[in-house]
Amino acid sequence: MTQALARPVTGWFRGLGRTATVVIEHAGAMGQLLWSVVVSAARFRCSLRAVVTQMYVMGVQSLPIVIVTASLAGIVTSQQGGYQFTGSIPLYVLGSLVAETMVLEMGPVLTAIVLVGRVGARITAE
Repeated sequence: MTQALARPVTGWFRGLGRTATVVIEHAGAMGQLLWSVVVSAARFRCSLRAVVTQMYVMGVQSLPIVIVTASLAGIVTSQQGGYQFTGSIPLYVLGSLVAETMVLEMGPVLTAIVLVGRVGARITAE
């Protein structure tokens, strides 16, 4: 009778021990990764040429698609704004409204989405 009751309890502790071991091993691996990042950053063993090349490839070469996306978003926003606000506000206000919306709200979000997609796909393809 005691052995029958002891099996579920020991099984539960065994499972808890396995889970704790996995969590501790993972935390240790993350600690080692953090330490290697800190040491590498302190040594600054980065090729300046490689950094500049990556900045050019990921940043400057992404400008055309970002510009096209921002332009089309601005066109659509102004078109929809003109349609929605006809009769309620003067249309000369629409230009400043679209500019403010694009610069403050949509521009950074669309740029981030486009860059994440393009840069992520490029890194994955490498």
